[in-house]
Amino acid sequence: MNKIAIITPYKENYNKKNAGAVSLWVKDYLAYSNTSAFTNVFGNLDSDLKPYTDNFINVQINTKFNKNKNYINEIKKKILKRNEYSTIEIHNRPQYLNA
Repeated sequence: MNKIAIITPYKENYNKKNAGAVSLWVKDYLAYSNTSAFTNVFGNLDSDLKPYTDNFINVQINTKFNKNKNYINEIKKKILKRNEYSTIEIHNRPQYLNA
């Protein structure tokens, strides 16, 4: 079965300590969804923080400029490398679609 990729905004923290609205929604959605077993959540999280769910894929970038562009380019590389996603959900950043 093909998987679902959920892309959270670069500044969104997918953890208990600093969760934003998107992270809370995605966490709650996955808790009740029958698709959570084949869904991965992509986001940027400091390595010392634990994500809400085990299906989180951390995307770290090392730059001070064009953070959003570099972030989505790294996600794109990971998604294309895996070649297993049939659906990609982009939350609160429609400009990511054009990247």
